[in-house]
Amino acid sequence: MMREDMQDPMEATGLNMGHVLLGALAGAGIALLFAPAAGRETRNWLGDRSRKLKHGAGDGVGAVRNAIETGADVVKESISAGKSAYARATDSMTTTSRDL
Repeated sequence: MMREDMQDPMEATGLNMGHVLLGALAGAGIALLFAPAAGRETRNWLGDRSRKLKHGAGDGVGAVRNAIETGADVVKESISAGKSAYARATDSMTTTSRDL
């Protein structure tokens, strides 16, 4: 059970990436409004920025993938620990019932 004051890492990553993308789009729009350049220069600049954003998005996807894999490992370990505890409890109950 997750404590109320703890934030889910998956939600945090999604929120952070959303903020980054929103900031990048806002910055690009403001740059176009206040620093107009020739059409070719603007297209080159936009192409460069889009490639950088694409690369950054790939990094974000990698971070999300790592978070999912880590979460999966934690779940597997928890299941294994639960099975072990169940087996110990079952063995203990069997031993106790034999003693009676």
